[in-house]
Amino acid sequence: MSAKFNKDGFPLFDNHVFVFCGDGCLEEGVASEACSLAGHLGLHRLTVLYDDNNITIDGELHLAFSEKVQQRFKAYDWHVDVVEDGNTDVAGLVQAMENAKKRTDKPTLICVRTTIGFLSSKAGTAKVHGSPLSEEELRAVKEQCGLSPDEKLQIPEEVKQVCQKRPSTPPSENRQNRPQPTHTHTSKY
Repeated sequence: MSAKFNKDGFPLFDNHVFVFCGDGCLEEGVASEACSLAGHLGLHRLTVLYDDNNITIDGELHLAFSEKVQQRFKAYDWHVDVVEDGNTDVAGLVQAMENAKKRTDKPTLICVRTTIGFLSSKAGTAKVHGSPLSEEELRAVKEQCGLSPDEKLQIPEEVKQVCQKRPSTPPSENRQNRPQPTHTHTSKY
């Protein structure tokens, strides 16, 4: 469909897809196959954000995975960017994502180097991978982030304001513009 309809003046498909994955995701064979195909097809509207934290649920990544991820994706014919400090460099992450959206020739992998359990006493260890933090540890992390240690769910006021400004239904997605089902058994689905 893209070859026939997605032309200048008739943009049917213009989504940019962002995928968030970790080390375990990239160990899967199906991920290798899909990423190889994406590079082969030049799917430039695909960006994968890879949480490169070097930890698995069993311990350090090198125990189970020794591939050079950046080199592998370059071999798949992807652009590869790196955000060295994914814990605090929000501007760098946003810039890498904006750069990916501007590319028109191939998909992008953004390796985001993070510390699992950042700011906690278990930071950088497998102990935080599959286990919740204690109440005491949660309080300490919240305090370091400038949040109330006593509140369970906290949404900063600036985030609330941004969300309140957005329409609940985008104009192009209102019910009148949606295709109607052609079958009559909608209650079954």
